Amino acid sequence: MKRELIWHVSGTLVGSSCEIGRKNRKFWKLLVSVEGGYLTVYVRADELLPVAASLEAGDVLEASGTLKPHADISNAARPLFVDNPSVLRKLPSDS
Repeated sequence: MKRELIWHVSGTLVGSSCEIGRKNRKFWKLLVSVEGGYLTVYVRADELLPVAASLEAGDVLEASGTLKPHADISNAARPLFVDNPSVLRKLPSDS
């Protein structure tokens, strides 16, 4: 049995910021409006950083990835990062 969570989100980008995390690693923080509220997606996969940088508020996007369990319960509260293998792409707008 595989022990991982496969997640997928699509919504409208509300805002974004480029930040430096632990170990001096760059990541993008994307605030996404979804049905019923908001989610934050963290993008740190090197090949997806340019995609995250090109997104603008109002863009419709989708992101997906996997989350593997952590051996230590204290690490279970860490945020979901878009790492490999993952998807991050801008969707066509309705207009």
